[in-house]
Amino acid sequence: MKKTENIVRTPELVERALELQEDQSDISLRSFARELDVSYGTAHRLRHQDLELSVYKIQTSQAMSNQDFTKRLDFGKFMLEQIQSGAIDPGRIIFTGEAHFHLDGYVNKQNYRIWGTEKPSIRTKPLHPQRGTVWRGICEERLLVPIFIEAGKTVDREVYAEILQTAIEETRSKGMIGGLYWQQDGATPHRASENLRTLHETFGRRVIAKGFPSKFNAGCE
Repeated sequence: MKKTENIVRTPELVERALELQEDQSDISLRSFARELDVSYGTAHRLRHQDLELSVYKIQTSQAMSNQDFTKRLDFGKFMLEQIQSGAIDPGRIIFTGEAHFHLDGYVNKQNYRIWGTEKPSIRTKPLHPQRGTVWRGICEERLLVPIFIEAGKTVDREVYAEILQTAIEETRSKGMIGGLYWQQDGATPHRASENLRTLHETFGRRVIAKGFPSKFNAGCE
């Protein structure tokens, strides 16, 4: 069998495969085999062994403009300068954010495999799976108590305002306000004027958040 494969996959065939691959990089394996007039298995070996190719899935991500890259680079340089000069101690930053947890479990069909002698039973899932959302803040000194978002609610500006109120009360009770920075991501509810104002009234200039510097001429974004 191995000898037959070596005869089939001649240098000329490999060269044709390379030309076809370079001309149509997204061609399916079946079409690849049909164009070369070889079996499906031979086509797979040509791509995998002879051309040393791997299969990659298309991934989508949020588009970024040149201005976005410039802002991120400038922010990185600014933070590095502040940390190196001692103006900002990263251990004094309260990092915050939300996370979603699937209550019905989550199955990654691409990575999950079951080996057995029979096909396993079908696993059903609800049309609208339930999930829970949890907010938490963390810094070098301690963890803030997690805040659980009521099922069915989304973190809009009103819900985030309630989160801020609860979290700020805790930071005050634990003496964590003075000297600490508050960091949050650029989610729309986080950038609501009333929420940024609350942070400014509580932490002053010590806020690392999108929209904060332009609104209060302070902090870092």
